[in-house]
Amino acid sequence: MALANYPFPGDPLGLFRAEAPFRFAKPIRRVAIIGAGPSGLACANALVAANRRTDPAGEIPFVHIQVFEQKATVGGTWCYSPEPDSNVPLPSTNPLPDHLLRHSQWSAGSLYENLYTNLPTDIMAYPDFPFSQSDTPFVHRSAVYKYLQDYVTQRDLLRYIRFNTQVVRLTWCDDTHAWQCTFKPVNVTSAASSEEPITCHSESFDAVMVCNGHFNTPFVSEFPGLAKLVPQCPGVFMHSRQYKRPDIAQGKSVLVVGGGPSAQDIVREILPLAQHVHQSVRRPEQAISISKYERGEWNHAQHATFTIHPGLERFDPEAQWVYFSDQSGMALPDLVIFATGYLYSYPFLPQLYQEPPDMPDTQPPSPDEVLITDGWDLHNIFYHLFYIPNPTLSFPTIMSRIAPFPLAHYQAQLLACVYSGKTILPDQKAMRKQNIRDIETGMSRPHHILEGLEAPYKDLISHWINDPEILNLTPPWWIQQRLKARELRLKYLGY
Repeated sequence: MALANYPFPGDPLGLFRAEAPFRFAKPIRRVAIIGAGPSGLACANALVAANRRTDPAGEIPFVHIQVFEQKATVGGTWCYSPEPDSNVPLPSTNPLPDHLLRHSQWSAGSLYENLYTNLPTDIMAYPDFPFSQSDTPFVHRSAVYKYLQDYVTQRDLLRYIRFNTQVVRLTWCDDTHAWQCTFKPVNVTSAASSEEPITCHSESFDAVMVCNGHFNTPFVSEFPGLAKLVPQCPGVFMHSRQYKRPDIAQGKSVLVVGGGPSAQDIVREILPLAQHVHQSVRRPEQAISISKYERGEWNHAQHATFTIHPGLERFDPEAQWVYFSDQSGMALPDLVIFATGYLYSYPFLPQLYQEPPDMPDTQPPSPDEVLITDGWDLHNIFYHLFYIPNPTLSFPTIMSRIAPFPLAHYQAQLLACVYSGKTILPDQKAMRKQNIRDIETGMSRPHHILEGLEAPYKDLISHWINDPEILNLTPPWWIQQRLKARELRLKYLGY
């Protein structure tokens, strides 16, 4: 595909070959990666591959590659825990809640027990590492976890990962042109707190790839009455991050708030067990279709009665009543599950928040430096990846409505090429100019939504690197299969 046909404005190749490219203050030799999930593993693999491509007589570009993972295993969000997260405040609108600022040692994860992928495995896989053969293209979460373990083993990445280690703070040092990375050991087998002091350690890195994911800090709007009602009704309210098994709804009336994939899955799971299920959605098309239940095609002998409501408006704590946007209402049900999404959160970078928490002596960042405001977007990020004020800091796979594994692969290869000096980065003025163009033309979408632009984005990276031995354009079959994903899901999973 010619770049002139890309849905990105301007001339990306001309921009990337600018006469005044960005100049790093020193060669990038030591790289830290925060998180050993799909994105962090792709980044580690790309750096190792860049070293392997080096001429045997030459010097490898990356002399130290260190992945920090707070859990005891790889997988990130695909590492399932049956324990629900107990640290979800309700409401939850702070992109850096207190428990994250204190660097809680406990991370329960956001997967539920019966999760299946909503993308076929040939679309979901890293481009150079296919899934094992399966009877269905939509696999259980455990198969994805095994896939990531196999990836680590076959790519020999374990040697680069420091498990049970949590990054506490990243601080840039102007004198050394390096990131001071402070970290500590954590106990990931128990949520119990320890009174023993924990010793922190520090290392210096020339660049940091932040791959801690964006499914850690739940968002629950400050609905009027909610904050007062929550302590009155213990066990009634929860976020979808805390949902693990459908039997929590056994015999109950349940309200699911939201219309995204998690909301749809939860409604489907609890319908056979609950007494009555309500779903509140802002748009009617977001509500789950229960036609297959009504026709008996899902082989459930019985299921709950089901009611669709418009968007949730408020709670009445005195009457224990729920009101919706059309002013209709209902009695507070036995269980309310907020499947209302997540906020971007980076507790180790509080100095880049619009209002640095717990840092009274810290000057807030300028508009050209701020990373986090309300947590719905990252600011001052070039092409959803590089932090413009200091491109030695990067944020792979922050986009939504994408197939994350292949996108992580492409972004990781670009980072390895830019940090090794093989591929140039435009200077900061050019990066900001391009960002303004993207915003004006709608290409830089709110919440980093890249739906429909995955293939052009990956192809842009391929052209940017300009080396078919590293990356090729998106195969036509992948694009065709991506377009058929929903049709395939309906065929194999029934929804």
